[in-house]
Amino acid sequence: MGLTDSLCISKVLQKESPVPVIFLGLQVMVPSNYIGALGVLPTLPRCCGMNKAAWKLVIKMLSSRGARSLIDALPALGRAQDDSDLLGSYQEFFDHCSCSPRFPCLFAVSTALHGPFPPDFSHLCRALGPICYEPEMEVGVDFGGSELGLLEEFLAKGEAPVHMGYGSMVYRSGKFMSLLSLRALKSTGCRAVILRGWAELGLQEIDSEPDVEELRAFCDSRVLFVETAPHARLFPRCSVIVHHGGAGTTYAAARSGVPSVIVPILLDQFVHARLMNEKGIGIGLRGMSSTSPDELSQAILTCLQSTHIREEAAFLGRELANENGATKFVGEVRRFFAEFIDSGRYAKEKLARRRRSRGWRWRDWLSCVASFCQANGGEH
Repeated sequence: MGLTDSLCISKVLQKESPVPVIFLGLQVMVPSNYIGALGVLPTLPRCCGMNKAAWKLVIKMLSSRGARSLIDALPALGRAQDDSDLLGSYQEFFDHCSCSPRFPCLFAVSTALHGPFPPDFSHLCRALGPICYEPEMEVGVDFGGSELGLLEEFLAKGEAPVHMGYGSMVYRSGKFMSLLSLRALKSTGCRAVILRGWAELGLQEIDSEPDVEELRAFCDSRVLFVETAPHARLFPRCSVIVHHGGAGTTYAAARSGVPSVIVPILLDQFVHARLMNEKGIGIGLRGMSSTSPDELSQAILTCLQSTHIREEAAFLGRELANENGATKFVGEVRRFFAEFIDSGRYAKEKLARRRRSRGWRWRDWLSCVASFCQANGGEH
């Protein structure tokens, strides 16, 4: 759930005091003068706080849009449809999610992969390490289900396969993504496990292609298609992991010690692709929109053949295996209650922020710009 939604729900549910909210990010993408807005827009010169100003404008626009669905539902919750106390302000957002928050700002990331925080991050910004499923926890339909037997049989029949899957991402069409993936794999000759994902990767829409018979023959002998699979159990048994670069998949792959090829589609996925290249643990491509089958196949072969990449990936995997973000998160929540909730500090800070925000809104030029953009965007 996004922070904007959480802050709105907190206000809907509150009675005498606000319902506590604590931020946990899967990416280091928060307002900072060292990070471009949303983590992917160009980083502006740091003079005059230009990056923070860009963050404020974007957040104001997104928060106004995100809170609207909650406001429409207020009558059913017994509340008047008055958004004045629900939309909040970007200052309140920054209290929870920024480089200088008033409350703990937690990140399920490892500095071993992401590197140190930017210099303007305060002591309340804390890296916990990745939060990943342990192998024994990956059970049920979301982790292979009835297809686990087929997966185990395929893995036992030959060399370690390439994993290929893009999770919930769909770029252009399932056919486009299937052809990109299958043509690249055929060029490498590697065995592969393909997770269909939301794009429904497969052979079902390629009959009109000139190489359809070659692709079908290759898949019949070298490829297993499955709906879902347990990453913690599958990834260590693969030779290369090709994926979209989502936060969860990126850390599951890095933790396995196997090189990744990231084909990013949006937002933080481009950051993770860049990290593959910087850390030398895989290949980060420019983006699915500009990646050809030849480029993807070459990236896979590079990861297979490069001793340096395989050694670096294995080293990082051993480091991450010793980190437990879930345990640290539980500790941080307990610390949050002890320092902010039980002491009454959280309620006092919230009340003070609300009073300050009322005095700021009339002179907040960024709010005016955001409201103008929002209103004009809604007309089209």
